[in-house]
Amino acid sequence: AALSGNEPSDAVRVVNAVLTAIDSLRGKRNVLLLATSNVSTAIDVAFVDRADMRAYVGPPALRARYDILTSTLLALSAAGIAGDTGAASFSLPAAAEVHAALLASAREEAARSASTHAPRDADATRDVDMRSHDTAAAHAPLAMPRTADSLLESSATAQHAYTALQRAVASGDAAARDAVTAACLFEAAAGAHGFSGRALRKLPLQAHARFLRDVGVPAPLVAFAIARAVHVERQTRAYLEA
Repeated sequence: AALSGNEPSDAVRVVNAVLTAIDSLRGKRNVLLLATSNVSTAIDVAFVDRADMRAYVGPPALRARYDILTSTLLALSAAGIAGDTGAASFSLPAAAEVHAALLASAREEAARSASTHAPRDADATRDVDMRSHDTAAAHAPLAMPRTADSLLESSATAQHAYTALQRAVASGDAAARDAVTAACLFEAAAGAHGFSGRALRKLPLQAHARFLRDVGVPAPLVAFAIARAVHVERQTRAYLEA
């Protein structure tokens, strides 16, 4: 009967029942009804019209993304997967400042190397060499995307940035280690624009599976792997949307 148009469909029946129940609440005291939806374009207009207040809550902003990624790194550290870190003590502006300095240094080193060495085979310089650290030996290949103001804007820049992280770890200076860790978390947060909170919290798992595959990895190298995982995820989404 519903197919012939004589009877309403089950979906219409459900919607009508929900709206009727909402209307019945108006006669109740001290009742607050809250509703959320991640399919905002498909919400029934009759339902929206009954709302006294409506607010759009988009994906996490930069500060929220940075805080989420920092909390995931702290969780990995507590579980023994990542080394100790004090990156949580770095505010977003401080992390951005260290990131800018690290990026400038990596660019300078990349330009100096390009001017003093003969061009190498493109395939040989395509990926960041994470094999120099034993715990990162099983890294996955990744063609570096051309992203502005990113440690991963080129293979050379990424390689020199990674070398700087290794130096910070080898120095034994906790302040330097935490600073570069915060810079890598800022890199990841900045690149994860438009990611949901759920997607952000999956990044450390993806980073570990793709690039680390070991425990006790120094925090800066884990944070760098998370930044790489962000770019892999962006590439994957671009392929799916193409």
